Amino acid sequence: MPISIEEYLALPDVEEPTELVRGEVVQKQFTYINHGIVCANICLVLGECVKAESLGTGIALHGVITRRNPDSLRTIDVGYYSKRRLPRTLITDKHLPIAPEVLFEVISHDETWQYILQKVTEFIEAGTFIANILDPVAETVHVFQRDRPVQILRDTDELNLTTVIPGFHRPVCELFA
Repeated sequence: MPISIEEYLALPDVEEPTELVRGEVVQKQFTYINHGIVCANICLVLGECVKAESLGTGIALHGVITRRNPDSLRTIDVGYYSKRRLPRTLITDKHLPIAPEVLFEVISHDETWQYILQKVTEFIEAGTFIANILDPVAETVHVFQRDRPVQILRDTDELNLTTVIPGFHRPVCELFA
């Protein structure tokens, strides 16, 4: 029987990380070091843009409620929220009930493409404009947007997110360096 976010949050803490996916607790594994390196690179690049333009907030490793009935509480690797979508007054220590405008998910060693695609679909349905899936092994970025074909970028290609994050355009290779 599916559980709610409230029931999930009341569960005793466990050693391994988990997510709530459509009412079911999903065990995850701790990520490998290259996952953390790529996440840190994204944070640096995103942070530069957001601070330079005073655009909004970049958030890493945070829980986002992507759906209700059945409930999903997903962890994002890195997300971007404009000031309009997430004003400072709404920022708390709790999980966000608002999807980021831009999502960056780095594929971990324990995640399948099926799992990643399900997660991206939930975020797009919850209001994310652009979801970027970064593959540290292949050093590629898959860019997902509602009603558009998937774009696959490689090392010398440019990840251009200026339609949502003014000033954000970087060669893909910078994210994996």
